[in-house]
Amino acid sequence: MKRKDYHRDPVPQRADTLQVEEENPWIVETTSILDFRRWQCHRETRVHAERDDLLKTMATCLRRLTTTRNARTIKAIFQSSLQVWFEFLDIEKASLPPVHRIADLNRPLLDQFINWLTNRPSRTETGRLSYATTRSIYGGLRTVLAQCVLTGQLSMDCFPRRPFPDVARTYKSHQPYTKEEMQALMFALARDLRAIKDGAFDGNESDRLLVYFLLVAARTGRNPTALYEMERDAVQPHPLKPDTHCLLTTYKRRGNSVSIQSFQKPQPAEHISMLTADTTALIRDLLTMTSDLVDEAPTELRNRLWLYRRGHRKDLGPVGLFSIHMFMYCAERFVERHGLLAYSASTRSENAPPLRITIMRLRKTFASRMWELTGGDVVTTANLLGNKPQVTDTHYLAVTPDMLRNHHFLGKCLEAELRGTTDDAVTLASLAEEMRIGIDDVKRILKGENNTGVGRCSSPFQGRYAPKDGRTACSAFLYCFRCPNQVVMESDLYRLYSFYWLLVKERNLIGRNQWHKIYGWVVREIDKVIASQFPPHKIREAKEKALTAPHPMWRDRSMLLAVGHA
Repeated sequence: MKRKDYHRDPVPQRADTLQVEEENPWIVETTSILDFRRWQCHRETRVHAERDDLLKTMATCLRRLTTTRNARTIKAIFQSSLQVWFEFLDIEKASLPPVHRIADLNRPLLDQFINWLTNRPSRTETGRLSYATTRSIYGGLRTVLAQCVLTGQLSMDCFPRRPFPDVARTYKSHQPYTKEEMQALMFALARDLRAIKDGAFDGNESDRLLVYFLLVAARTGRNPTALYEMERDAVQPHPLKPDTHCLLTTYKRRGNSVSIQSFQKPQPAEHISMLTADTTALIRDLLTMTSDLVDEAPTELRNRLWLYRRGHRKDLGPVGLFSIHMFMYCAERFVERHGLLAYSASTRSENAPPLRITIMRLRKTFASRMWELTGGDVVTTANLLGNKPQVTDTHYLAVTPDMLRNHHFLGKCLEAELRGTTDDAVTLASLAEEMRIGIDDVKRILKGENNTGVGRCSSPFQGRYAPKDGRTACSAFLYCFRCPNQVVMESDLYRLYSFYWLLVKERNLIGRNQWHKIYGWVVREIDKVIASQFPPHKIREAKEKALTAPHPMWRDRSMLLAVGHA
């Protein structure tokens, strides 16, 4: 038997050390060169500020963020948050303790920075930065300093606790376009698309690209970044319906998620309307338009969809990628070329400002339209947007101008009824103009001639869900709660809550899941929207009366079956 050998193996020959090019501690490289040496000297005296250690540490932190943040975010932090931070250190130098390295930072210093930032003069209407902008600038600085917390160079206690309470309340989110604005925008896009097809378009390549970009954004409701970063293979045949459908794939980097939408393939060219051009047809046109630019584009852009030939700044290369800055520049020219105006309930057409085109407003318009077409189905709308239902319900489903107009109309009807002016000609004319209906229709609503099973209707024969045959009045009572023609007055509450209690009782008969799918949204609409418009004691009286002695129309579920809603 062979004995075990306990001698050590000879030491292997050491491999040559890999020589890694040392990074410049002052430089952060993204799509731009961000040089921290710009802040070595005092901004006014140009005397060396003796903060090289602080600058190098913050450059290292920002460089570390390049692995998780896009180049535009890194550049924004550098040019906005850090620029303002070092401006603060220079201007307030006399009142500050020495700040030479990262360890010199503490909570009193950051508190003083926030206070200075809040009162910093700015070219705004108020002369100060807004609350949300102040928070955004501080947030960029905090993002950089948080990297120092991860490496143990700073303590988490140095950050102020909730320095901007309730900042979300000050943020004004994008509103969906009104129907008039969207019609004018789509008509202008159709006219430009027709000119492009006919070879008569008067504009450069970036203007032509904007037309396709807006049409795809309006048709898909995608996020801006996902649209800008669309690749040339974004459209693929549907695996189950390759002859009739295609899949559009986009990537949302912030959520690290892929969104896939299904679209029908376009019909032959003679059957395509310029206004309703299919999304896949638009993208295939783009592929053809930009095919000659692929070989001239930089390597990292060759798989991108939105390529164009530069007319200026050719020192950056002959071919560029359509960006947010180019979008804003081209959108202004587009609005000016077509004379597009922003319409709202509070502005007359002659006083309306120019329309402001943004992708987020198109996305919110898409969300509102899908929510309306799906009958208030938040889950389906969220799937189309690529979001969770909670996010869609909170951030995308806004109160539309139609809802506001109906709400104002309801309030004016109640006021007219209480004042006894329901027969006054001026009041009737004002109500007719408010709802854009005839004076005779207003009279019928106020007198109760257009009563429905759950309220009143401003147009029972020509409303959104009416048969529109001129003879048959609408009887789709569930649809009343998502119809712009619905009106509910105080005298209708008893009938409305009789219907309400009948739906509640139905939950024990058809199962919880089925009930939530069919009737749940109606009950929520009554509780959250309609009930809040009336005095609580009136709602309480109507609910109690309807529960103990329901209106004859809604005494048993056979009425639901009779109208075809069960």
